[in-house]
Amino acid sequence: MDITETLTKRRRAGAPRGNSNRLRWKTSEERQVACAVICKELEAGRPKEYLVTADWDTVERYIRNFPEDFPHEDIQTAVRTGINKLIAVGYAGMTGQVPGWSASAWIMMVMNRTNWRLRGDVTSASPETPQSYPVTTSS
Repeated sequence: MDITETLTKRRRAGAPRGNSNRLRWKTSEERQVACAVICKELEAGRPKEYLVTADWDTVERYIRNFPEDFPHEDIQTAVRTGINKLIAVGYAGMTGQVPGWSASAWIMMVMNRTNWRLRGDVTSASPETPQSYPVTTSS
């Protein structure tokens, strides 16, 4: 037996290939329950960046690796439901249906939730290239 055969047959130290040691939810049932909990959080209006159950990178990895347990359509529907719930609260507040409603607080929450920035908040991508706006002069 030559050295290349020995190296290819030899197994490195550690867990066997195909194990699920580093997975947070190892079985299909656990993943389906986790997906349902994450969807409930998103439907409640929680931003995806601030999920309690898992961070968004983990959710995206599970969507990629286990599409049968983490259906992308269900997650997107939950996100849309949460945003629509936020919009519904705004409409109810604007029509006077919510006592003590604060329009300023709602606007700030929507701005933070949707990454909406005011014109003065715009910054350039790099500090070396300043943002330029067209200048109009009145004659």
